[in-house]
Amino acid sequence: MGMQYKVPQNIDLEDKVVGPFTMKQFGYMVVAFIIIYPIYKIFGEYENGTVIASIIAVPVGIIAFMLIFLKINDRPFEFFLRNMIAYIFSSKHRIWQNGYVPNKVVIKLPPNQAPPSATLTATRRASLDDIAKKLGVEGGTTPTKPTDSTPRSGVSSSTQSLA
Repeated sequence: MGMQYKVPQNIDLEDKVVGPFTMKQFGYMVVAFIIIYPIYKIFGEYENGTVIASIIAVPVGIIAFMLIFLKINDRPFEFFLRNMIAYIFSSKHRIWQNGYVPNKVVIKLPPNQAPPSATLTATRRASLDDIAKKLGVEGGTTPTKPTDSTPRSGVSSSTQSLA
């Protein structure tokens, strides 16, 4: 018997380095703190400075919170944010080939030959007439419904008048 080895599970998960956070999540928290703390220190000295600091700090905190905790389709928010920014700033106009002009297609028939579409429709019409004759329909029209006023079995007269 050979030796059995344990196969690692969940190898795509990042290691938790600082408490319950990965190194990347902890880095986002540090960057958010480095941005938000000086804003409160600078604007806190002024009258209504806390309001101004909050207006600046709340969006930064929300973005940091989303980067740290939010996952979209089991992928971190940073992938979504990166793709959104790339889409916004990328060109939306696509050109297959610069200066491409398609060639004109010209079909030349011999002077005695009719176009294939005219022959095809005549052949189809003849086959439809043959089918109509076999079905017993005259002139290519569909048979009409019988218009007798007697109700059929199992059908009331009120529902038959609607039909």
